[in-house]
Amino acid sequence: MEQWILHLLVFIFGFYTCKTFYVYRSGQLTVTMLKLSQLVALTIIVKSLEQYTYVQNFGERQLKEKGATDDEVKNYRLYIDNDIQFFKNTSIKNIVSSTPSYFKQVLEFDDWNSAMSYLHMQKRIVAELIKERR
Repeated sequence: MEQWILHLLVFIFGFYTCKTFYVYRSGQLTVTMLKLSQLVALTIIVKSLEQYTYVQNFGERQLKEKGATDDEVKNYRLYIDNDIQFFKNTSIKNIVSSTPSYFKQVLEFDDWNSAMSYLHMQKRIVAELIKERR
C-alpha cells in the first residue's frame, strides 16, 4: 500500500514539475519572440528612413535643377525633417504602447535614441536576420 502512495506522490511531483518547466520555457520563448519582433520593427523603421532620406535628397536636387530658390529648398528640407521626426516619434510610441503591460519591464527602449542604441547593441542579430531572408 505504501508503495502505491509513493508512486502516486512521485507522479504528482513529476506532473507539476513538468508543468512548471513548460510554463517557464513558454514564458522564455514569448519574451524572446517579443524582443525579436521589436528588433524587426526597428529594422524596418530604419530601412524606411534610409529610403525617405534618399527621397529627400532626390527632391532637393530636383528642386535645385528646376530653379527653386534657396528658401524653397530650405522649406522643403524643413518639411521633410519635421515629417521624419514625427515618423520616428510616432513609430516608437506605437511600439511601446502596443507592448502589453505585463511585458513593459522587458522593453529596453522608450524613445528614439534609446531604441537606436538597443538596435546597435543587437546589430549582430539584425545582420543575421537580414542575411537569412535573402
